[in-house]
Amino acid sequence: GLMKEARRHHRAALVQMVSLWHVLMSDKVNVERLNSVTSSINKSSLAALDIFRALGQVQQRNPIVLRQMARFIQTVMNDQETAQVVLNEAELLEENAEPKSRSAAGSQHSKGNSSRVSSSRDSTMGVGAIKWLQKNPDKGTSGAGSGQPVN
Repeated sequence: GLMKEARRHHRAALVQMVSLWHVLMSDKVNVERLNSVTSSINKSSLAALDIFRALGQVQQRNPIVLRQMARFIQTVMNDQETAQVVLNEAELLEENAEPKSRSAAGSQHSKGNSSRVSSSRDSTMGVGAIKWLQKNPDKGTSGAGSGQPVN
């Protein structure tokens, strides 16, 4: 289904990112190869983004979708903060779905976690995921995986 397809595109982008680093670290940078690899990363990333949008409409508030999306945001888009927000939303959905007897014991543990998303009831995928997809409607990833500039 769609999740399998999202994973396939995610994996393809990661494989191409490894190729990108090989090209960049070679003694002589082949510009044609560099262009080809970045285009492949972009194509796979955009395909994954499209699938995550579709999953957000079809599989409403599914923590598995949110977890996969968080991994994609973290590993391909290199946005650690948003990935953590989306992961927190998945955890919150999972906690809210637990039977009362199991969640009562775990509620003491999560009370002190102020970084946890307070509520995602009013959104399809979760607030962080929706905001991220809106912020990145068709964002290319030619610089994906290169990390943040070191100052």
